[in-house]
Amino acid sequence: MSEGRRWLEAALAKGGGPEAARAKVLGKAGWMAWEQGDFERSVALNEEGLAIFRELGDEAGAAATLFNLGSVEMVNNELERASALIEEAITLQRASGDRSVLLRMFSLQGFVALLRRDYERAVALHEESLGLAREAEDDFAINSSLSMGELAYLSLGDHQRVRTLC
Repeated sequence: MSEGRRWLEAALAKGGGPEAARAKVLGKAGWMAWEQGDFERSVALNEEGLAIFRELGDEAGAAATLFNLGSVEMVNNELERASALIEEAITLQRASGDRSVLLRMFSLQGFVALLRRDYERAVALHEESLGLAREAEDDFAINSSLSMGELAYLSLGDHQRVRTLC
């Protein structure tokens, strides 16, 4: 990851090339910075990439970048901002029709709802993401959605539902 990020950062420093490619590199480098716990750099890279994606009218790229930013803000405990960023990502992603990416966005938004103690919202997102995950046969997303649902129902005191999801 460190080596990959160094290569991406070097390419960004060098400049040149099409703006669409730069925006994609910014997004990948921003995600890697997030993975490495460098949240400040992640935000900077993703915000620059988001500006380019918006300028180009690339809604899929903007949605992915908003998802990245929402992830960072969730970790930074900026839950209102995280929720708003992810909600915008969901809106753009719905328009693109790519449901496989959408289910991961629902899952992240569900975990933000849990952190905000909005358990009813987390349940709704769990149900929507679980349906999409099963349709896509995505085991990781299924497990993530089940975990979100378990935590939401546990917080609501519905132990029978928790047992069923477990």
